[in-house]
Amino acid sequence: MLVAEAMGEGATPRPLCWAGVLPDTQAAAAAELLGVASVLARFEGAAGLAAGDLERLRSRGAGLVATLVAAQRDDGGWSWTGGRQDQASSLETSCESLLALAAARRAGLAVPAATLEAGAGYLDQAFRSIRRQARELKAMVVHARAVLGRPDFPTANALHRERASLSPAGLAHLILAWSEMGRRPMAAELVPLLAERLGDDGAAAVAGNLSWNRSPIEMTALALLALQAAAPEHPRAAAAADWLLGRRPWWPARARGLAVAALAARERGGPGAAERFTVEVRLPGGEVRRLELGPDRPDRLLELPLAAGADRVEVELRLEGRGRPHYSAVLRGFVADLDAGADDRFRIHRRDFLAPQTRYRGRRIPEGFSVLTEAEETWRNTIESLPLGGLGRVEVIWSRNERTNAPEEERDFLVLEVPLPAGARVLADSVQGSFLSWEERDGYLVVWLGTGWQAGWLNFEIAGALPGDYRVLPAALRSAYEPERLALSEPAALRVLGRGRESADPYRPTPDELYHLGLARHQAGDAEGAWTALAALYDRFGDRLREDRLREAATALLFLAIDRGEPRAIVRFFEILKEKNPDLTIDFERVLAVGRAYRELEEYERALLIFRAVVEETFGKDLKVAGALAAHRETAESLAVLDRLWREYPDLPVVVESWLTLSDQLLTAAPRAAADDSLKRAGLDRAALSLRGISLLRLFLALYAEDPLAADAGLNLVSAYLGLEDHETTAELAGELAGRFTAPEYADAFTYTRAVAEWYLGREEEALGLLEGIAAAEYPREGGGVRPSPNRELALYILGQIHHARREVAAAEEYYGRVAEVFRDAREALADLREKRISLPEVTVAEPGGRVELEIEHRNLGQADLLVYAVDLMTLYLREKDLSRVTEVNLAGIEPELRTTVALGGTGELLPTTRKVALELPDPGAYLVICRGDELHASGLVLVSDLELRVKEDPVAGGLRVQALSRKDHSFLRDVDVRVVGSASGSIQLGRTDPRGIFVAEGVAGTATVIARGAGGHYAFYRGTTPLAVADARREQDRAGGLESGDDGLQQEGAYLRNVLDFNSDNQARRMFRLKAQVEAERKGVQVKKVK
Repeated sequence: MLVAEAMGEGATPRPLCWAGVLPDTQAAAAAELLGVASVLARFEGAAGLAAGDLERLRSRGAGLVATLVAAQRDDGGWSWTGGRQDQASSLETSCESLLALAAARRAGLAVPAATLEAGAGYLDQAFRSIRRQARELKAMVVHARAVLGRPDFPTANALHRERASLSPAGLAHLILAWSEMGRRPMAAELVPLLAERLGDDGAAAVAGNLSWNRSPIEMTALALLALQAAAPEHPRAAAAADWLLGRRPWWPARARGLAVAALAARERGGPGAAERFTVEVRLPGGEVRRLELGPDRPDRLLELPLAAGADRVEVELRLEGRGRPHYSAVLRGFVADLDAGADDRFRIHRRDFLAPQTRYRGRRIPEGFSVLTEAEETWRNTIESLPLGGLGRVEVIWSRNERTNAPEEERDFLVLEVPLPAGARVLADSVQGSFLSWEERDGYLVVWLGTGWQAGWLNFEIAGALPGDYRVLPAALRSAYEPERLALSEPAALRVLGRGRESADPYRPTPDELYHLGLARHQAGDAEGAWTALAALYDRFGDRLREDRLREAATALLFLAIDRGEPRAIVRFFEILKEKNPDLTIDFERVLAVGRAYRELEEYERALLIFRAVVEETFGKDLKVAGALAAHRETAESLAVLDRLWREYPDLPVVVESWLTLSDQLLTAAPRAAADDSLKRAGLDRAALSLRGISLLRLFLALYAEDPLAADAGLNLVSAYLGLEDHETTAELAGELAGRFTAPEYADAFTYTRAVAEWYLGREEEALGLLEGIAAAEYPREGGGVRPSPNRELALYILGQIHHARREVAAAEEYYGRVAEVFRDAREALADLREKRISLPEVTVAEPGGRVELEIEHRNLGQADLLVYAVDLMTLYLREKDLSRVTEVNLAGIEPELRTTVALGGTGELLPTTRKVALELPDPGAYLVICRGDELHASGLVLVSDLELRVKEDPVAGGLRVQALSRKDHSFLRDVDVRVVGSASGSIQLGRTDPRGIFVAEGVAGTATVIARGAGGHYAFYRGTTPLAVADARREQDRAGGLESGDDGLQQEGAYLRNVLDFNSDNQARRMFRLKAQVEAERKGVQVKKVK
């Protein structure tokens, strides 16, 4: 019996319920090889084993070895099926394959050492990725390593300590591992635990096992192998063997191989007794059959028909002879209850026969309801008949009811078996779905689903091959580990029609099919077919189409409606696109057709808007000419094209703005006219371009007085006059525009510009009023609250200057103080106004015996004390070496020759003043005069001296502050020409004094020389003695302070208008950017959103 089972020739028939199930796998091949090797190892050389049987066993074993060796993967492991489409290596399959190959080698079969070595390497690698809790897997690996001669004692000991928590399969593998490692006492300690997992009938429990070991037959065989290795006389071993013998036939092949291996290990002696014996079988009704058994015929099959309705059959067996026969009884039949044996861990939701998927020009058209936001109704185009040679589809939907995060080793490996209608054939290239691999076998499509998918689908096409009516068995979803666990679909029926007959099955296209078929036909130029499909789609499902799908369908329908000349359809779909696809660009011809459709429907306003959009786009195309000329440096021609386009096109916003941008370009090109060959050829110099730009702006303000861009044009015009230093026109124009444009940013800019122009013109009262209004102005802030004028700080600064020039010290100090942290010049002016000073001439010369008048220069001091000491000048100079430190001379204990207090002018003095004090010095000589006022000290020698021109130097920053004064009345002089050069600068700085008489020079290096020339040819000269140097850090700080840096000479005028000029420059830049965008835009048509 064992030889026949090992050869796969057992007399017991295969169960009907497994017809077509479980094609050969690597695990099955490994188990069958283990069975063959076990029979060879047990019975080779034993009496009663025929030589022919031995050769057949060895041949079968060699074939199975070759199968496994060929199926080994590059990483050394084995996959579940070994198929080309299969998954990666399976640890369980690899362990079983290595156990079988090692057993085959022991039985004398040739097994390549490299195969075993590579397999051992795979186990080492895979072991590191096993979860800590997966003890059963670890026990399998330890068992396989032990059989390969690589005992893993640390892991085995760790598992042994946790033996109480091991599963039945884990216990069995660990017992076998200890036995292989020569530790039989350790194995014997585990036998009672394993025996507890076997019932009284010998069946092993599978509860707690991983899914791989949940087959009762396979688990019982594994337990019997373990008991035979560690405790062959244990009562549970005999019970397990009897249980296995009573469960024949052993299906599938893996179960048969393990059962054969276990029973071969249990067998004592040869494959059967040498004597022949007879079994007498008494059947119902008195019939007796005699079955002769012996070494040459070890088993017999007896098939008995059962009477209809019989629920009990008695069969009597009688033995004649000394044999030890085993028998099994198998009931075979059909069941009408399809729920019988259904498993609740997985299910088949449906198995449908469907109409073939629509094809268009060889391409499958998708179907379903995905183009809808929600499907109120769904349907499937099922079929009951199939034309001869025609196509149909089979679709299976399945799912499993297991934890999605369950480890792979705990999940069922599922196999789907789909019976095929006998009169149809599968199209191999059409099989699609969620699976690892598939094969067609014995009228079934067997699909390996694996352990990964929680749910999935299978779809394939069939072709009608043989007319007839066919019943189709239910599809079955099974656990590959426990094939008896399965879920079934409903049965079905299919008719294959005769030649020339068409199917009468109804067909209703789905929304997806209408959508994709319509677009495919539209793209292929089939206008009528596309209109039919897409119009049906919109009419039936338009209100439920997803927006992206609605956009595509409506676009195609609009173009089709234009080609068909249907005004209402054109307007209908254009209105949809306005809402759903405003960025769509439609070519000019089609846009004109849309406009005509509105006109035909007497919607004239909408038609006008569309035609206007077309004109705008046409203007944009013509603008490209101007852009191309400008790109080739043909400035004059580009300007001429812009002017011509303005004259030719209607006053649309884009046309008007482009014309205003023309003025920007004229005024921008003016300073570069001398370097532009195109402008020189056209006879356009700076003056001509400026005049033309100003004229254009004045014309713009006249023609488009109410246009939103009129304020920009006014600002541009004011900036142009500022560039010409025409302050009179600037003041007049800015005042007019300030009243005309009331938007805060423009009214403020115009008012401030007028104030500065009035200041430059010397009309200080007008400037004061305007600047004070700017300083106090507040405007609404976006988002709530108020904000000051952007020109507020400049206005305060200029107010300080005006009051300073008018000698109104208190007011000047107030305004300077409010912007002292913003402008360095304001800080310096404020410090200068508050400066206290007292000084004496270094040397005052007088005639001996005469009256000596000493001049005290002071500022902002109420009184001063004078102390006069007689000194030896030579001794003093020799001792001090520096007369600048003469006030530090220690005069303690020396009585002055003269002591007096002198009343001075007090605070609020703009300039230092001089007080002459008469000194009565009776004797000639040198006198040291000490003058003390508040915390200040000054000293001088009474001899003779004089001094002129006020200059303040900043040695660190390299700055020079020059103030021009009238010697007659000490008034400030404006517009004095000043030239400054530093001995290390190498360049001359020049400029004119402001209304305060001040000129500021920066970046002066070395000692300074100043030459000044006023009206009437009056000159002044000053030579400094202090070397000046530029400090980079200070200069960077000043540059960050705005006006303080004085860059490009703007401190004299332009910097006060920087905010206004920047405002205008920003507007110009935005207009130029928009013009550039218009020039560079692709003009393929009109965007839907531009039709407003």
